[in-house]
Amino acid sequence: MPIDLSTSPVNPLTASVNSFWARIQIEFNRLNNLLNDGSNLVWKNPGAVPHQVVAAFGANAASLFQLSALLCGLIGSITGTTPNPVPAGWTVTANRDGTVTLTPPANPR
Repeated sequence: MPIDLSTSPVNPLTASVNSFWARIQIEFNRLNNLLNDGSNLVWKNPGAVPHQVVAAFGANAASLFQLSALLCGLIGSITGTTPNPVPAGWTVTANRDGTVTLTPPANPR
């Protein structure tokens, strides 16, 4: 007995809406991956410590953290959970020249 593989025709508007929604999901995933990749680059880099990574960004480091914070807010507004890629205890201070100063967590005694 053959299996019926026919599909119902899709309304052009429905097809456009579905296509647009799929694009939104793709872009959201790309932004989420971008945030994760940046976080891993700074905080989990096997070839450099965080201070070295942010120093390599030079005068763009502060912008990087500012844009990351905005991206965290966007992701949080969509998912209901705002990511925080900066590990607990670390302080990120933007300097006037666009560089960033990282302060690691205090060592417990």
